[in-house]
Amino acid sequence: MKEVSYAGRIGHALELSQPQAAIDGVKAAVTDELKALDPKIEVVRTDYFNHTYIPDLVIRWPRESSTFERYVYLRSNSDIDYLAEEVGIVSENKPIVFGLDTFPAAGPTSPEMRRLSQSLRHSDTLVTDADSLSVFARNDSSRFRQLTSSAITKGGRGVIDEQTATSASEDLDAGFDGAMRVDRESTSRGVSTLDLLLAPQFSNRISRLLQAIWVGAGGRLEDYPGKTSLTAEISDDSLQFLFDLDVEIVNAEFWGRVGRFVELEQLSRLLLPNGSSNFTRFMKVNHNNMWARCCRLSMRHATLDRDENDRFWFIDNGNVGLNVGNHAVYVAQKTDKLGNVQPVGSDAISVAALKKRARNLVVRDAEFYSGKLTVRFSSDDGQGLLADDQLDTLVSQLDDGAAVKKIEVTLPGGRHMTFDFGISTSTGRTQTRLAIKEIVSMTLQLVGMEGHLNPFLPEYPF
Repeated sequence: MKEVSYAGRIGHALELSQPQAAIDGVKAAVTDELKALDPKIEVVRTDYFNHTYIPDLVIRWPRESSTFERYVYLRSNSDIDYLAEEVGIVSENKPIVFGLDTFPAAGPTSPEMRRLSQSLRHSDTLVTDADSLSVFARNDSSRFRQLTSSAITKGGRGVIDEQTATSASEDLDAGFDGAMRVDRESTSRGVSTLDLLLAPQFSNRISRLLQAIWVGAGGRLEDYPGKTSLTAEISDDSLQFLFDLDVEIVNAEFWGRVGRFVELEQLSRLLLPNGSSNFTRFMKVNHNNMWARCCRLSMRHATLDRDENDRFWFIDNGNVGLNVGNHAVYVAQKTDKLGNVQPVGSDAISVAALKKRARNLVVRDAEFYSGKLTVRFSSDDGQGLLADDQLDTLVSQLDDGAAVKKIEVTLPGGRHMTFDFGISTSTGRTQTRLAIKEIVSMTLQLVGMEGHLNPFLPEYPF
């Protein structure tokens, strides 16, 4: 059975005899097409239909921190003069004007359409219809085209009819393929199409992604056929795209450039439960420049297509982690971010075990559990408790089962980190920031898994 197109669903709804049923049917079809274009959106229906000033639909992005919204106005008349007049009324909101009828046969190169499209680009307003957006929303679209398609819901502009959408899709695919092959002419086609389809802030984001792929493929930055940027952030979608890329990018300088403006908070919004070669390379390059405040050891079963001894970085359930055997070490900038991570429960350890695990650390404080009592020992001499011969004497005066529950470590620069053996968790005190490599290394060391950090292993994650 052939699937009914979005345009077909709209046409069927408009033929319904009950006005409210017709309106609901139209809005449902348009909503489904917009979600096919960008699955991350939320579409809110208003109580109005074909109103001059009040939108029919409102698009939101609930997973993002910004409160950005885009209005959608449904219009049953696709006459160019009518659309030009209607757009002039609502263009201040940079909306999408969605035609319920197909565009006239004048075509995108007609003088009337060119004038309208130019006006729309100046106001960052998009005029389109169901058949045109379906070109971008097809399931067989390339991954790069899907990324661009989702950007159209946010920043699409100009007139996109079916002919324009078809040629633009071909140009976008050529642009991505060209960046992968460091082909200037093909890449230029994609960059130019981005500028036509999207408002500058959105076209620049995806152009930066093409630039990143160009450089990662071995191209010189100065040869990239578009605006170059070394100081701009990269979007969540672009990061996800790079990490998912089938082609492994081995250029460390490239990943360092990408990581200059990326923090854990942004990474936690992505999804890579099985990790990827490119993400592990990214973390290997940037682990010493990105910071965290807490780190927790948890159990983790072997993931799909991964050996249980694999060491790789992953992102799952809003957390960034390092897979180490059948365990995982999670890192975060805020302690509450690890609330959904079940810690590996551990008993308090003996002084002898602490001396072995923390042999190169300055342990300033230690809490001991002795029967029903908790006893705390502190050292302010800068050498730490483990360098004090009196520690063994003091502990010997406690019950035979006395063991270390928690310690505080003094780090260079006057920073302090606590480690709780009961929940296998390291935490920077107050405003202490720790490099990811630093806090992961100390956490694995203190839980007795230091062997997983052997730098001579081929799969060494750092």
